[in-house]
Amino acid sequence: MSYSIVAALMIVIFITGVAAVAALNSIDVSISKIALPVVISIVLSAYIAGVISGFSASAGTISVYLSGIYYSYCSLNGNPKFEILHKFALIFSTIGGTKFRNANLTNSNFTEASLTSSDFRNSQDNITNLTRTIWKQARNLNRSRLGTSILSNSEVRELLVTGKPNQSKSYEGLNLRGANLDGVYLEKVNFKRAILSEASFRNANLEWVNFTETQAISTDFTGAQMTGVCLEGWSYDHTTKLDDVDCRFVFELEHPNAKGSRERRPHDPEKEFAAGDFTKRYSETINIVQLLIRNGINREAFIAAWEKLTEEYPDINPDDIQEIKKKGQDVELTVAVPQDTDKGKFEHNFDIGYETKLKEIEAKYQAQLESKEAMILLQKQNIADIKEILQIAKSPNVNIQNEAKAVAEQNPVTIKAGRDISGNVINLGEIKGNVTNAINQIPNKEDSGDIKTLLTQLQEAISSDKELADEDKADALEQVENLAKIALHDKPEEKSTLASKAIRALKRIIDNIPTIAKIVETVSKVFGA
Repeated sequence: MSYSIVAALMIVIFITGVAAVAALNSIDVSISKIALPVVISIVLSAYIAGVISGFSASAGTISVYLSGIYYSYCSLNGNPKFEILHKFALIFSTIGGTKFRNANLTNSNFTEASLTSSDFRNSQDNITNLTRTIWKQARNLNRSRLGTSILSNSEVRELLVTGKPNQSKSYEGLNLRGANLDGVYLEKVNFKRAILSEASFRNANLEWVNFTETQAISTDFTGAQMTGVCLEGWSYDHTTKLDDVDCRFVFELEHPNAKGSRERRPHDPEKEFAAGDFTKRYSETINIVQLLIRNGINREAFIAAWEKLTEEYPDINPDDIQEIKKKGQDVELTVAVPQDTDKGKFEHNFDIGYETKLKEIEAKYQAQLESKEAMILLQKQNIADIKEILQIAKSPNVNIQNEAKAVAEQNPVTIKAGRDISGNVINLGEIKGNVTNAINQIPNKEDSGDIKTLLTQLQEAISSDKELADEDKADALEQVENLAKIALHDKPEEKSTLASKAIRALKRIIDNIPTIAKIVETVSKVFGA
């Protein structure tokens, strides 16, 4: 017999071995029941090969057949070395199994179910909906066809089935959209940049969890324990449920800043949220997106990305830029968005627009110049003053005097997020007069530590400081004026939110001046910001 015929026969025998174990693994039977048919099939295959190609082929047949069985068994039990074979074996093992393709399994319960040979795949036009499906102690999911669902990731699948985090306690960047983790103990788990949208964490223990840059749109945190969580740059909106969250304090930075602070809220380390404070605080700021631009902002790329963003979202305008914050070499933009905005998509669209344009610019420079020269030119294109971001975002004919609308209908408070940076001469005397008038509107109190006294001290410290440029003094004094107006606000529950914006702006300006920073911290505590 020719070598080609023998080789073909061996391939058929190998595939037969794979199919045999795959088929036997598709039903719940004991090893003793598997052994007999496997032995019989080996003997028959050896006999057939011996008859056809001579006795010497029998040993080869047995070896090939056993290899097929071994590789198939390893692949079906999750050995990553046999991933391709695993997919091939599943084709056999799911023949005749239960089909859930394109089914809506929202809120379904598969607790302790045996799911061997089940098919959870989705077609091109339809998706099997596994939102909030319960998989607790489900068996043999690794022997089902899982398609592109979150179950296809072994770490995610193990978490959903066992309810226990992996050894590293890290699911950074993984997709857990729609996962049901109600009541699960997840203390200190890392969900950084993970997709948790539509997932459910009702009554789960999430203390000290890292939610940095996590997507949490339509996620249910009802009754969860969230003390110590990090919420830097996380995306959430009005569909995110924060009812009855048990939380004493949170952090708004993953890593300490230059002062060693992770921006704890509340600021005072001896102070904690009262019942309902967490829900109230984050519900009030729920319709914002924080855009993080790394390694400085390229002027041309930012213009292109912002223009593209405003074309896709006509309701967005420069006045929606609530805050601009430097974080080392990075810059974070806080943008207010309409209530029904998909914040994850909003951030993605901006990032794509910015990165695409930046790559075009880099390619243009590097094609024309040496790499070092190109980098120098690119750095010169970066925005040096973050205030310029507002100037770029606005029409050239519009004054950069971003007057944010008051939240309250009665006794409105106007918070200035910026001021005229068009080159006009700064009149410090006029600004000081405005601040004094605003402070004088606050009723007198005997206590020397009251807000009127503190704001007066703050005004004097800023005005007399020799390190501050006149432009920075003007910016800082405007925020003091804002705080004086907030102090008159007749809704105490809204003062903290309003004051926090002005205080954050102040801290950016006087970051390296300890004497003024100390007064600002005291003012912050008085407002509870």
